[in-house]
Amino acid sequence: MDNYNYILKSERKKEKLLDEIKNYNERNIVTEIREEIKLYKNKKNKRIFLFYGLRGIGKSTALLQIIKENKDAMYIDGTEISYYNLELIKVIEEYKKINKSNILIIDELNDIPNWGKALKILYDSENLKIIATGSSAIKISQEIKEIIRRSKIKKLQALSFKEFLKLKYNIEYNITNEIKDILFSKKEDAFIKIKNLNLDILKKNQDIEKHFREYIYEGIPLMINTGEKIQDISQNIIYKIIVDDFKNITGFNIKTIDKSKKIIRAIAEAKPGHTSFKNLSDNFDISATTISEIINAFKISELIIETYVNKKSMAKYRKEPKILFSSSAIRYGLLLNNFDETDIGTLREDAFVSNIIYSGLNVNYIAENKKTPDFEISDDKNKVIVEIGGQNKKTKQIKKGFIITESNKIDIINNVIYMPLYMVCLI
Repeated sequence: MDNYNYILKSERKKEKLLDEIKNYNERNIVTEIREEIKLYKNKKNKRIFLFYGLRGIGKSTALLQIIKENKDAMYIDGTEISYYNLELIKVIEEYKKINKSNILIIDELNDIPNWGKALKILYDSENLKIIATGSSAIKISQEIKEIIRRSKIKKLQALSFKEFLKLKYNIEYNITNEIKDILFSKKEDAFIKIKNLNLDILKKNQDIEKHFREYIYEGIPLMINTGEKIQDISQNIIYKIIVDDFKNITGFNIKTIDKSKKIIRAIAEAKPGHTSFKNLSDNFDISATTISEIINAFKISELIIETYVNKKSMAKYRKEPKILFSSSAIRYGLLLNNFDETDIGTLREDAFVSNIIYSGLNVNYIAENKKTPDFEISDDKNKVIVEIGGQNKKTKQIKKGFIITESNKIDIINNVIYMPLYMVCLI
């Protein structure tokens, strides 16, 4: 296919995709892209805006929602550019002959060979505002040096509970500061603040508990927007990460890549903190070093999150990181055929840790003995101990801090405060 016919094909595809997403709500990244375009139109900057993140979390949809407002924008699918063996710069040169827009939208940038150099040339030679996405943090890291001084790079996180409510139900909360204040307040003050804030939360959404359970099981934009089955979405995300991304990691042979799918399923089946690199090494006949590299690759791809022991525990114990999923829904999709209701505790921890980390707070786990609480949350000045559990969770494992439960239970027993998990995840 030549450049001209590719452009005609791209314009037809753009119209079709715009029709498909016309009723979708927006992730917050769309507002940021609008601001970037506004700055460009006001001649304040023309920097490249590149955002990347886990597959299936709404990056392509965000681009299309921007195109909906800028219908003459040039639209490039990086996967197709690679497939048809076209050169990005020559395609853009041809595009500009029939399109007067100075906005260039590129989806799946990471699939274009030598995209870093190509964007550098386009930035230096053309008056363009370039907005691009990438699904592979692994591939992006290999080329980003070419444009780092000419761009703004944004990591798009997996869906938070706040964005889930906005995306699916058009319900918005802006209570991050209030929740952070509660977590680091004195216990009597925190208890009163929790009760008052919960009244405000319920006033806006009486079904908050139900919606939080939906978030745990279905909190990924691709499912919200398309209605695809979560097990299909999860398996497809894992497949693309392993097939498209892992081959770019030096030292990963075909045998290792093939075993990676079984390894991530084993991690999904394990309780957080029960994943042993040695056991994985023995079970899959792969060196512990390679197991560590595979887990790191899944981390770079934004599929998993690693939390480490707190400083107090670190002085006594050399512990491997606790591995959680950035999206509880993806873990649920992997487990669905063998899911047991007791596995809900693992999904709670995924949701809790991802939302806390995305808010900018630090999360460590405590590893002094089996009866210790789950996590230590901290900022630059404060820290607090937190235990995650069901509605019947007792205070045996915690002397001071919070018990976070998947119910609307609010209570104070001695130095321990009960707080709803849905409230914490609105941070």
